Amino acid sequence: MGTKTIAKKLGLSRNTVKKALRSEDPPAYKRKAYTNPELEPFHDFIMEKYFVKKLKGSRVLNDLRSKGCKVSSSAFYRHIRIIKEQKTKIIEDVVKKHGKAPTKDNVMYLAGLVHKEKDAYSQHEAAADIKNKYFPDVKPSQEDNRKFMDKLKSGNGISPENKQKFEEDYPDVDFDDLCNRIQTYRQDGDNGNLKPIDDIELISKGFVSSEAGSYWVNNRGPVISMLELLVECETNGGDHA
Repeated sequence: MGTKTIAKKLGLSRNTVKKALRSEDPPAYKRKAYTNPELEPFHDFIMEKYFVKKLKGSRVLNDLRSKGCKVSSSAFYRHIRIIKEQKTKIIEDVVKKHGKAPTKDNVMYLAGLVHKEKDAYSQHEAAADIKNKYFPDVKPSQEDNRKFMDKLKSGNGISPENKQKFEEDYPDVDFDDLCNRIQTYRQDGDNGNLKPIDDIELISKGFVSSEAGSYWVNNRGPVISMLELLVECETNGGDHA
């Protein structure tokens, strides 16, 4: 049966029928995400307090009201639910494109792809969400959890002291962004493994010649310094305290 006949029987346009036939998923009604206009000016505040600092919803809601936001509790929690659904969808799409299930070995790689997909979604936040979604029953020790979070927050295991020194040397460079770009460039295909940094000079030239590193083509200083930090970090296992 042709698309013209199907469209006529269902009372739909031929383009709608063609789109449904091309889709891997069955047609379904999807309501557009609604953003409460009262909450729009406070979006960044909500993201920082609820999703980054992990404050309780009731605390964030009270803080919003103290700032003059007139929103009901049901509207606030509906907004939180929508954001969670959007974040979950991004992770699921990235995992689907990757073609392999998340593991402890590739979680940082996948988190980097999520960050690349949505810039406002930081790599360490995405890694934590992937871990919670796919490894919910894994209960690491407090020491393992501390090391894991320190590694995420300090840039793939680079010590806070080295990160601070880098930012002092290059105040105009976004440390996390450059680190993420270099690590993404180093990905060996889609298997989640990092190419070894055998030659910093060679890697830096290749990076600035790529789309991800073209911004630094005339200023390889920050790139070389970042690669040196990554070499030190990976040589020592990434557990700098």
